[in-house]
Amino acid sequence: MNKNLIEKYLNTLYLKSKNDLRSGYSYKIIAGILGLDRITSQNMVHYLSGKNLIDTKNGYGNNISLTAQGFDYVDAFREDKVFKTINFIKAIYVPPASKMEYGFLFWYNITDELGNKEEKQIGVYTSDVLTMTWGLKFDTLNIANTESIFVQLAKDEITKRIIDTTLSPYEAVSLVTATQPPVCPYNSENSVETKYMEFEVEIKNIVITQPEKQIKVDLQEIPKDYPCVFISYSWDNEEHKKWVLDFAKRLFEKRIHVILDRFELSAGKNMIHFMESSINTADKVLIIFTPNYKAKADKREGGVGYEYSILNAEIYHRVITNEKFIPVLRSGNFIDSIPSFMQQFIAVDMTNPDLFEEKLNEVVHAVYNKPLIEKPMLGENPFS
Repeated sequence: MNKNLIEKYLNTLYLKSKNDLRSGYSYKIIAGILGLDRITSQNMVHYLSGKNLIDTKNGYGNNISLTAQGFDYVDAFREDKVFKTINFIKAIYVPPASKMEYGFLFWYNITDELGNKEEKQIGVYTSDVLTMTWGLKFDTLNIANTESIFVQLAKDEITKRIIDTTLSPYEAVSLVTATQPPVCPYNSENSVETKYMEFEVEIKNIVITQPEKQIKVDLQEIPKDYPCVFISYSWDNEEHKKWVLDFAKRLFEKRIHVILDRFELSAGKNMIHFMESSINTADKVLIIFTPNYKAKADKREGGVGYEYSILNAEIYHRVITNEKFIPVLRSGNFIDSIPSFMQQFIAVDMTNPDLFEEKLNEVVHAVYNKPLIEKPMLGENPFS
């Protein structure tokens, strides 16, 4: 039996049971985290049980745990090593953008041995061609199976980037035919749901510092009788940034509270937390579309790419009833500036500066959920 696989298996079981040494764990979940097929998993259980490293508690290991000898074995190979724990929290399906790339956005935590915790995200996207080659399904009946495959690919990318110290707060992995094997490397039957994906990565030549107080963004207090909007936009240039700032100030004049990065953020603040909390807090989200915004959104590039992934996923789940997310066309045209998925929604065209006040009024009505033209009351029946 492969020694490296034995250590990974025991270490995964150790990670799952170290907070309660009396508890056991399903062999299917341990195997799923490691991506092992049924035969390999069963052989591993029988081998480790025979070596008295694990206690299966019943014939097929549905509730396995480390024995005292197993803990000694794990302690021995963990000695003088430093690990980081990766724990996946949730996933959101991201439907196709104009590039026909779609996949999942995963939220996860990285915790070191002193308890320092980092909150990060990774998106894994595929093309329509690779989807057919790998036989992936994104329909409602099979999407969970595809998610369990993508979380394995996310695990691979996170592990690689932790080891080579290139991991960023937000990663985006595009799976294209030219760089991937002809057959999917994972089988959904050998994988687990996102919430069960927890594993460790050994860290080389790293010094762990004492945890610092986590910096969070405290949004300005928002009066309950004010509608609140979050503005999503790209920093195209100084002129555009000024236009957005002036637009926000005009909305304040209309008794609309605006959450804008330039009002809330300063050096040292957590930009990812700001984006997520702002989208959740706001009654409406105004998306200021320009050709540059579309380019970054389609490539899932930078802050705009991450922010649009969240917006896209949220809108997808309310595609019929959407009233929260309001497209605003600032420059370019509907094709060049607005991602294809968003083109199905009515946008406010603010490209003409001469019509600014008229279009501002249109935005204000949308924020307050007031129609521009009031439907008249029904009159009396003329034949009664």
